[in-house]
Amino acid sequence: GIAIIRPILHDNKFKGIILFSLEHESNGKDSTASRDWNFVTLSGSVFFNEQITIQPKLWIGLPGKENKDLFDYRGYGSLTVAYRSRNDHMGFSATLNPSAKFLNTQFEVSFRASKKSNQFLFIQWFNGYGESLMDYNQHVSMFRVGICLKPFMKSVF
Repeated sequence: GIAIIRPILHDNKFKGIILFSLEHESNGKDSTASRDWNFVTLSGSVFFNEQITIQPKLWIGLPGKENKDLFDYRGYGSLTVAYRSRNDHMGFSATLNPSAKFLNTQFEVSFRASKKSNQFLFIQWFNGYGESLMDYNQHVSMFRVGICLKPFMKSVF
């Protein structure tokens, strides 16, 4: 996608960002297995303090031919609350994504692998609809464990 980003400043302090973006999502398949959509988002991050960030995101778009009812399952927005420890060794986030069918939820806990690294071990749980474009209309409860890279600065999307 492509985005226009505007910082939120208050008393010369960086308090967050606002993003307006054009995005495309595809499952990379062709023919009858192809699923995609193009959408416009308005999102942001508000840093309440060094540890807590609130990230609202709204979207509207054009689902592809094969997924015309996508919004019934993905909804039109999400709200994420994120916490990171003072020493930046642990983080937690909760994302709520209401839709016409269900309240989709995702929870994640991450731990820094070592003091000097930028790699995190994470545990994530998703419960709801719309996680994949191919099976967006199927309820999924998915548990993941993995390694991820995170920036040293606060997380923004």
